[in-house]
Amino acid sequence: MTSPVIIAAIGAVLSTIAYFLSGRIKNKYWRGSAQIGSIVFGLLIASSLSGDTKVAAASGQYYFFIMIAVAALAKIFGKKQSNEVG
Repeated sequence: MTSPVIIAAIGAVLSTIAYFLSGRIKNKYWRGSAQIGSIVFGLLIASSLSGDTKVAAASGQYYFFIMIAVAALAKIFGKKQSNEVG
């Protein structure tokens, strides 16, 4: 039996990579859609890697908590974006 924490960590890593790669899209609507899609993608990965429903449910919970930690760390350690127009 695979640990739900490991499954959630795999989903969180894939979701974080997809989220930051989608930041390169120039159109703000496509970028926002891709960022939302990357979070849904990670959640689907975290909940579907196990056939056991209890492990899948626990993986979804751990994924949620890991993504909150990732968002907090990105807010603290993230680089400041410039407000330049053009």
